[in-house]
Amino acid sequence: MIQLKLILYEEYANKIKRWFAEEGIPSVDVQDDNTNVAFDIQTGGTVMRIGFYKTSLDSIIILSGIKFTPEEQLMLSHLKTKRDVIWDLERILIQMHLEPIFYPNKENIEQIKVQKTIYFDSLTKSKIFEVATDVFQSIRAIRETFLKIGKP
Repeated sequence: MIQLKLILYEEYANKIKRWFAEEGIPSVDVQDDNTNVAFDIQTGGTVMRIGFYKTSLDSIIILSGIKFTPEEQLMLSHLKTKRDVIWDLERILIQMHLEPIFYPNKENIEQIKVQKTIYFDSLTKSKIFEVATDVFQSIRAIRETFLKIGKP
């Protein structure tokens, strides 16, 4: 049974990789302890992971993130409107039906990840590209928000 599921994941992964290749976006297989199958794509300097996570039997997660340098983390820690900025970002991401994840927490942000789950019953090329575009745009918005904050 487990072997059959791995074959199914590989078939879905190959189909999705082919869709990206058709649009000129190469993929790279990666090893990830949390997934049965995973690969990365890169567009516009943003790397996105597409994975079939072990905790789910019938879904794919598209994930990307942004890491902050120690200097950026220090700037964030002294920001008076930090809670408002974080709340605004979180609200926008939720409205986009994306799941924001703050590491290690919202008080000491070292990294922000954004992900969305797609279930097999809605798996189409359009859906994959819609979600990938949403994740890409959200990472861009996060970068621009923090670049704007860092300017005097």
